[in-house]
This record gives sequence, structure tokens and C-alpha cells, in this order.
Amino acid sequence: MKTLIATFFFSGISFLLLAQNGNAPLAGARGAGMAGTGLVIEDIYSSFSNQAGLAFLDGFAGGVTAEQRFQLQEIQLVGAAAAYPTGSGTFGLALSYFGFEAYNEQKIGLNYARLLTDNLSLGAQLNYLTTRIPNYGSAGTLSFELGLQARIGEYLRL
Repeated sequence: MKTLIATFFFSGISFLLLAQNGNAPLAGARGAGMAGTGLVIEDIYSSFSNQAGLAFLDGFAGGVTAEQRFQLQEIQLVGAAAAYPTGSGTFGLALSYFGFEAYNEQKIGLNYARLLTDNLSLGAQLNYLTTRIPNYGSAGTLSFELGLQARIGEYLRL
């Protein structure tokens, strides 16, 4: 019973956090195949959803992803990421762009991920977010993200 309650609790947290974001994070083709979630992915696209997954990288990784929703140029989402594992953890950079010339949002993130144990990792990212609307100007702010990822068995991730 405790396991069932914990599962629903942690699932609810994930949905609440995603509901706060107007634009779904870029998760690459693999994440798109999993209904747009990338919380348990352990590759370069973890930079956009759960940075803790970067701790499991074996070597330098880079990726570029793009999406044009409903074939409308105004709803285009583009991102690029790179990460490099070192002895003290994995360092990375993530860039994303949403919009077109009349409205756009950019996000630049510096991330770090580290294995806490063989099956548990922690990740963090510092972001600079900007929004630009012609004739109204632009605004920017800092934000951060924290992520935790656990391997439970061979095929189960939390």
C-alpha cells in the first residue's frame, strides 16, 4: 500500500511541474514517442527535461532537435544541447528557441549532473530565460531546475 501511495504522489508532482510550463520540453524523438515526457531518459535530451539523466552518459554527447507543431511556423520549437562527463560529474549546455519574429522565447541553461550511487543521480540547471515581443520589448529572468533519477531494476526508472 505504501508503494502505491508513493507512486501516485510522485506521479502527481511530475504532472504539476509540467502543467506550469506552457511549452512542453524538448525531449527528442524518443521522448516524443513517450507522449512528450523525457523524465526518465538517460541521454543528451535529459538537458531539456531531467538533468539527472546526464549523469549516466559515458562520453561527450550533443544533440539538435526541432519541432513544428501543426505545420505552423509560429509554433516552432528548436533546441540544441551538449554535455561532457568528467570525473566530478557531467557538465552541459542547453539552448532552446520557441516562436517566430513577432513573438519568441529563448532559454539558455548550464547544467550539472552527478551520480550519487550506481543507481541514483542528481542534476541541476541554471537558466536564463528571455521573451521578446516587437514594439513591447523583451524581458529576461533567471531560474533553476533540479532533478533526481533512480534506476529500480533493469527496465524501471523513477
